[in-house]
Amino acid sequence: MGEHGAPTDDLSGREFLDLAWRYLRIPLILLIVEVSYRLLTYPRNTLGLLQVFEAYVWHGINLLVFGAESSTIAEHRGWMTKVVLNHPSFPSDLGHTLPLYVSDECAGMHEFVFFAALVLMSEGVDFRRRLRAVMWAAPVIFVLNMIRLVVLYPVALYSCSDAPGQPLCDMGMWEFHNFILTTGSMAAIVGAWMFWFIWAGGAKGTLKRTMDPEELPARLKVREPLPVGSWVTLAVAGLLFLWAGQLAFLDKDGIDARQTSEDCIASGAITPACSDAHRAASDMEWRAWSLTVISLMLIPASVLVYERPSLWQEE
Repeated sequence: MGEHGAPTDDLSGREFLDLAWRYLRIPLILLIVEVSYRLLTYPRNTLGLLQVFEAYVWHGINLLVFGAESSTIAEHRGWMTKVVLNHPSFPSDLGHTLPLYVSDECAGMHEFVFFAALVLMSEGVDFRRRLRAVMWAAPVIFVLNMIRLVVLYPVALYSCSDAPGQPLCDMGMWEFHNFILTTGSMAAIVGAWMFWFIWAGGAKGTLKRTMDPEELPARLKVREPLPVGSWVTLAVAGLLFLWAGQLAFLDKDGIDARQTSEDCIASGAITPACSDAHRAASDMEWRAWSLTVISLMLIPASVLVYERPSLWQEE
């Protein structure tokens, strides 16, 4: 009530927090997902198996589309992720080749994780429909990422067409690659999510939930009892934690690399061997850290369940 007994339109503290959370949770959760993904994939070749698979697929498509001599595949830092594009018009100082490789960032997993997070947070859409969208997104994003890699060859040809064989004639290809990597892919992901959200009725569903005074918030609840899948997930979390400990304290290659790195720092040496040792030691530490974070994230994922209002409003 107001000062003279009239009703007031002021929000209570709880209503203000609920409203703020409704609007701020998406950017906040996306920020957490982004930071977590960056930390987990900081070591080189964190997605090594996926990177190798995509490198072979990319190379195979090049051979089918552009000819048997268009590309070769080779090892890069212990993984077969290097794809070398070949053509007489490519820079002569590189042997008329363009050596490229499929890095963690080029594997398409970043885009998939970002899109999946957007979809799963779209509460105006039925949860099962969100899951189906995520499952369909995986092959679609993989195909689009393959197209992005394959078109690098004709883009490089066009880039070098005005100055064939000249050094840096491939800069147009790199500008295209960097634009897609830094801006184009995320713009496409957000645009695809907005199209899906409207098509799936997310806007109407969100408005209905907002205007419904009896709408109950979803909640997290401990699974009782824990199903077999939860125990399996907990076991996997334990194994990952032990693996992280083994990498951090018992792995011979990691210990040797760390010792060599420390010796180089103490002596002030700057050599290729020291650089390799620094890189190997850093990768080992971050790989152990990534496994630790994953194992800790699996624990709440295995014991907690997200319940929608329809599942518990009659309690």
